[in-house]
Amino acid sequence: MRPTLNKAFEEDMRRRIEEVRKGIKTGEIVEQFQKCALGEIMLTKEQIRCGEVLLKKTMPDLREIEHTGPGGGPLQVVINDPTRR
Repeated sequence: MRPTLNKAFEEDMRRRIEEVRKGIKTGEIVEQFQKCALGEIMLTKEQIRCGEVLLKKTMPDLREIEHTGPGGGPLQVVINDPTRR
């Protein structure tokens, strides 16, 4: 059994992490990256790296999401037609 102090500490840390995540303005970072990609503004290497680090804290990395079927095989999609019986 864990001491109560550790549990309170962990809960406090989770709350603080969530507050930091909420403070990161993800939309603004993405908007600046889009402007850079379109040639509207220039970003330094440091600004780009900083933006990447912050986005990793607030957005899922979609390249790491893999959809597989049973046993790791191919995914099968079944569409049921409610009008057919």
